[in-house]
Amino acid sequence: MIEGAREELRAAARDLKSIRYRMLGVHASLPPSSQETSKGDLEGEMDVETELRNVIACGIQDGLDPLIDDWLNAANYQPERRGAACNPEAEPLTIAHLDLSVFSEETRLALYEVVVAENFSRTALEPPGEEWVPPYTAEQAGLEVVFAWGLWFATWWKLELPQDLPEAERREILILEESPDSSGTLNYREV
Repeated sequence: MIEGAREELRAAARDLKSIRYRMLGVHASLPPSSQETSKGDLEGEMDVETELRNVIACGIQDGLDPLIDDWLNAANYQPERRGAACNPEAEPLTIAHLDLSVFSEETRLALYEVVVAENFSRTALEPPGEEWVPPYTAEQAGLEVVFAWGLWFATWWKLELPQDLPEAERREILILEESPDSSGTLNYREV
């Protein structure tokens, strides 16, 4: 549901951007009147051209631009995860309590959280004080965690790659399983 709402916000923002460009075209097609270009303040009633240009400019600046920004920010919003990855004292996420042999929504959500924390969150690097910041969020990359054929998979778009590459090269697909070496931690295996 959340991802659907995010997509609707993005689609609505695209629609508003389209309206914005249409109105900028209308604004540009109306030449400034002598009333608008005079050095004095506008006094009395505005002429039609000045009124139209003024309403369009103010509507874009005061209404459309902030609304587009707000909707895109909301669509991309990701709260700080408890125990952020760049905090060395944070309690690590564990999957020890999960049964990865069957589907459950609880397991899907827990795996999603681990994949986000390990692949889409700030990460502390050596030397201390250095960190890696991912170039995009899990939502922007279209992260999905799915259960099929008795296995858990994580898949997302590699947005850093050119769009004209085949889908097989631009999509990350990994099998998720418990690490045989470290109980309770997630292991990623290439498909």
